[in-house]
Amino acid sequence: MLERGAEGVGVCARIYEIDDQSLHTFWLEIKRDAVNARVAWFLYFDVVETSRRRAEDAVNRHDHPEDIEWRAKLFGEATTHDGVLMPVPGSTRVLVQDMPAVEPPEQDRRAEIVQRATDALANGCRSRFS
Repeated sequence: MLERGAEGVGVCARIYEIDDQSLHTFWLEIKRDAVNARVAWFLYFDVVETSRRRAEDAVNRHDHPEDIEWRAKLFGEATTHDGVLMPVPGSTRVLVQDMPAVEPPEQDRRAEIVQRATDALANGCRSRFS
């Protein structure tokens, strides 16, 4: 998703981590300062939600990243030099919070249910025939 206007640019997307194939959502906003030549930038990363589905759908349910709870938020100021956006040294701040446990993928839940049923059946059979 890309939003562009006179006051700035916003980009929202998802990326996959190669190692564990986990999905990560991010939202980048760059807002122009009307008074000086600097811009404010905000990078939000990993939605905090109670389920994977809710985390994946969060950006579709909200118009502004501030309305979503994020695991990490990086923000600072930048200026342009020869058409390149450059962070202002010392302006970057990082806020990180712990992620709550999310529900396992559907296939893991099925495997867990099958394992519990197998264990219960085995324990029941052992107690009857012991």
